Amino acid sequence: MQSSLERVDPVGLGSSQDRWRLAALELWRLWQSRPRLCKRAVIALAWSYTPRKLKLAAGAAAALALISLAGAVTVLVVVLNQLLG
Repeated sequence: MQSSLERVDPVGLGSSQDRWRLAALELWRLWQSRPRLCKRAVIALAWSYTPRKLKLAAGAAAALALISLAGAVTVLVVVLNQLLG
């Protein structure tokens, strides 16, 4: 019968200490070569996890803002037309 020290590791990584070292080295490698994320990629990632109802509310708020902006521009054009015309 084999003792616990003589058991063969089926994965081939050795002891648990060797596995921790390998994991730490892999994390260090990923940290050193991490891809640079731009703002747009971070926003796209966050948007992909956003619930549907929140997306609809954000779309409605954006539509309301555009309608308000169009109304403000229209009022400005009418006022300038009255003053200059």
